[in-house]
Amino acid sequence: MNGINQPEQPQEQPPRGMEYSQVGGDQITSEVLKVVLIVDETIQDIENNLRGMDWDSQRNEWVQTREPQMNDIGINEVMTQFVKPIVNKETFLSNFDEEDIENKVVLFGTSLDWTLAKNMDRYKIRDLQMAANIENWVEHMIDSSLKRALKGATARIIGGHTVTEIRQLAPEKSGFLGMNLLRRKK
Repeated sequence: MNGINQPEQPQEQPPRGMEYSQVGGDQITSEVLKVVLIVDETIQDIENNLRGMDWDSQRNEWVQTREPQMNDIGINEVMTQFVKPIVNKETFLSNFDEEDIENKVVLFGTSLDWTLAKNMDRYKIRDLQMAANIENWVEHMIDSSLKRALKGATARIIGGHTVTEIRQLAPEKSGFLGMNLLRRKK
């Protein structure tokens, strides 16, 4: 501009402990990436609700507020066989259309409904109404979770980042034979 060298403007640095990544020209912190991909809170909300617990914001902890909706066997099976296979980063980073999500939710609800009805005595569910309430509530949570992948919404928020870049923000875990499967070779 006019042949005069303009002094370079200092680049704004992220606060200590934060990393920035480029997303569509805007900056996004690693903390935002963690929130976008968070699954643990959804899983914890579902499990604690089944256990009859609610979040007490004054005490900043989960507290028992009512009877559990089923016993530990039922809760563990619902969480491991139904909830956790759907509520995960891979699902959130997917690209589903509305019909895909609707089909997945219907299949989920039908399978969960059948399992709860078949195992009412084993899971110590007090009656069919309670089984229906459990199925409806968990299905609603799954529907809401799957909508994070509607038309690739979560992936679009992250932008062009690859899963390996996102995984760098997650805690390292040991995988097969103690090898760290998330570590990138440099």
